[in-house]
Amino acid sequence: NNNGFMDRFNGRVIFPLTDLNGNVVAFSGRRINDDKTSKYINSNENLLFNKSECLYNYYEAKTYILQTKVVYIVEGFMDVFALFRAGIRSSVAIMGTAFTHEHAKILKTLKCELRLCLDGDNAGQKAIVAMCKILDEHQINYRIVDYKDDLRDPDEILNQDGKENLFTLLNRLITKSQFVLSYYAKHNKFDSTEAKKQFIKDLVPMYVSLKDDVEKDLLIQEISTRINVASSTILNFISKL
Repeated sequence: NNNGFMDRFNGRVIFPLTDLNGNVVAFSGRRINDDKTSKYINSNENLLFNKSECLYNYYEAKTYILQTKVVYIVEGFMDVFALFRAGIRSSVAIMGTAFTHEHAKILKTLKCELRLCLDGDNAGQKAIVAMCKILDEHQINYRIVDYKDDLRDPDEILNQDGKENLFTLLNRLITKSQFVLSYYAKHNKFDSTEAKKQFIKDLVPMYVSLKDDVEKDLLIQEISTRINVASSTILNFISKL
């Protein structure tokens, strides 16, 4: 500006971003003041730094991930800190809600169970639905942290409820079918025939992706209970679709 140059991270807390080998390749700055600027800004992408391939805390957590055979996937830096304070060191952040195929390829090399722990709000839960599709495509084993109706993120839960309650939440895990069914049920009032049909349509991709006949049968039974329609009718409708 007219007064000279100013650091782009001025007035922000700076987080170093490392590559898979622990080398610092970029920085991210979180604003301190509640102004109208972006909450986070990153270094420009370049030959060393590509956000779609960056997993915050990967290098630091890798040893613990290989020991426990588990890795928690969270949204942001403060969530990684929250899990660390709750006694869980095997977590990485995707720095937002955009999970990519590059992330999946990196995580698959760890040969461990992924535990999806994005925020409890609608944006976080919607992002998990998208993550499931990518993880299924790469044939990666995962479960999902069950927030139930809690809209907070791990950092908020830790600060408001304490680390024991956060630790309990982090170990409340459900399968993909349980999560996806619950997610679409929350967004459907089942107040009409069309609404019930749409609910079934939303779940067809997951039904088709299931390899186990028992899981398929349990899913149909759960749908039947939710919308009060016979299982045979649901199966006939799915077969037509």
